[in-house]
Amino acid sequence: GDVVGQKLKKARLEAVGGVRTEMAASLQVQTIDPDSVRWMRGHSLPVTCVALSPDNATAFSGSKDNAVHRYDIETGQKIVLRKS
Repeated sequence: GDVVGQKLKKARLEAVGGVRTEMAASLQVQTIDPDSVRWMRGHSLPVTCVALSPDNATAFSGSKDNAVHRYDIETGQKIVLRKS
């Protein structure tokens, strides 16, 4: 029983590793112009998640401070959706 379990575990790890290798191979490195970076400030604790709207015009961030912020990507204007 233990030998079968070990073989199944090894097969699963190899399968997961193969998926990760395929994903890593599909990633592309892009050079970013430092002048195009916009710093969105406002959280008092580390940010834990960020999402972009489908049109890439709005960013949303959530933080350990329990606040959710919405930012206009073009202007950097922040709207606090939920305060801590």
